[in-house]
Amino acid sequence: MKKPVFWLLLAALCLFSLAPAWAAEGAPLPQERELTQWEMDCLALPNSRPDRLDRYAAWAAKYPEAALETVVAQVNLDQDRTVYQDVQAAADPDSTAVLVNKHYALAQDYAPELEALGWPYGSGSLRPEAARAFRAMADGARADGIALRSVSAYRSYNQQKNTHNRYLKQYKQAVVDTFSARPGHSEHQTGLAADINTASLRAHFERTDTYRWLVEHCWDYGFILRYPEGKEEVTGYCFEPWHYRYVGVETALAVKESGLTFDEYMEQTSSQPITRAQLADQLYQLTGGNARSPLPDSYKDLQQGADYLPGVAWALEQKLMAGVGTGKFDPEGAVSQSYLAVVLYRLAEPEGESPRTALSWAVEAELMGLPEDEEAPVTQRELARTHDVIMDGRDIGTVVLPQADVKIFLTASPEDRAQRRYAELIERGQEASFAFVLQDVKERDARDTGRAAAPLRQAEDARRADTSGLTLEESLRLLLDIIKETLQV
Repeated sequence: MKKPVFWLLLAALCLFSLAPAWAAEGAPLPQERELTQWEMDCLALPNSRPDRLDRYAAWAAKYPEAALETVVAQVNLDQDRTVYQDVQAAADPDSTAVLVNKHYALAQDYAPELEALGWPYGSGSLRPEAARAFRAMADGARADGIALRSVSAYRSYNQQKNTHNRYLKQYKQAVVDTFSARPGHSEHQTGLAADINTASLRAHFERTDTYRWLVEHCWDYGFILRYPEGKEEVTGYCFEPWHYRYVGVETALAVKESGLTFDEYMEQTSSQPITRAQLADQLYQLTGGNARSPLPDSYKDLQQGADYLPGVAWALEQKLMAGVGTGKFDPEGAVSQSYLAVVLYRLAEPEGESPRTALSWAVEAELMGLPEDEEAPVTQRELARTHDVIMDGRDIGTVVLPQADVKIFLTASPEDRAQRRYAELIERGQEASFAFVLQDVKERDARDTGRAAAPLRQAEDARRADTSGLTLEESLRLLLDIIKETLQV
């Protein structure tokens, strides 16, 4: 590997944007210490975050009867923090997946593009994509003999402030906070939420055929019941059977299948770590993806025919991945900040002597900031927070980056994909059976499309690119045409 490969670091950092809160410039590296068994058990949970260990411990001490899984989940939902204190800015407010609640707020001057719902769909305006979906949902309901109309849609910061203050003249603050959001914390300001037919518990909307229709069908139009019954401690609001939030069809269906509130679902999906196989594959693609490295014999236990094998084989041959020589490589293992630093160092200095820590080298080389915790995982949603990225993955367009400028659902028949993988394995000198590879492709498709959370689905605004029967050059030409057409370049 030649020195110019160093420039891959710039692309790698675009792909793996290290966005957690950084310590002040010049701050010392985190000091290593021996973890307690409780802390190790905590970090073993898939949704735990090393930077929140102290908060987990404090919450567990406050509620010693709570299971560890419950402690981690509740802290991740900020239930250990006092509402409306230490408020953070809502991330990516223009996203249909933006999370706005008592801990995440919109700016006072935030105002989305709006489109009036128009007659006979009720009053108010929503963001264009949400308005179109609402009208389609109302039309679908009308065909079933159900009437839907908006009684309250977009509200500006000042409108919400006036509404909230009006309630404060009638009730105490603690009571008002159970049913009315403070200004900046209302979903109505996103332009994605609508109150349907009523906005009063006294109307008992939950007893109507209209409510039953919505609970069954709203997901198909990209809407979710935002504040469900029995989830008051999670959402912070009482049951609102009339309040529906647009998140897009794919995300709505995923929320439905998960059985979680939107708050819980977003916490779960945003904390999914980047795997080592994904890191290897991304770096491999940056090289052009033309290397044909045989998989070392000691790694034969890796899933034969898996999509990640070319990238993993290349990364192992180039000695980029930690643990080379041991015969142990966990493709699903999380990529921590320090692990990524090691890979970047090996990519930039393949013949160099390893520094005291790769993390200190990466910080000194200004390739990454100093993380609060070097073992904190690099999560999927963090990838695009500060850089432009090109990403692929099962739920990139539907969950991780729903507002991506260009979305392409790349597909091919199972037979075509199996043939390509089979030819690749044979070219690398590996024994393979086409029938086995084809069966593996079909089983993988079944797993990915049948997942309860974030299943493989085409995003509603994605362009489908079927490369069945196409050569590599023809496939690239197809993708470039889609990109040029979408971006109008």
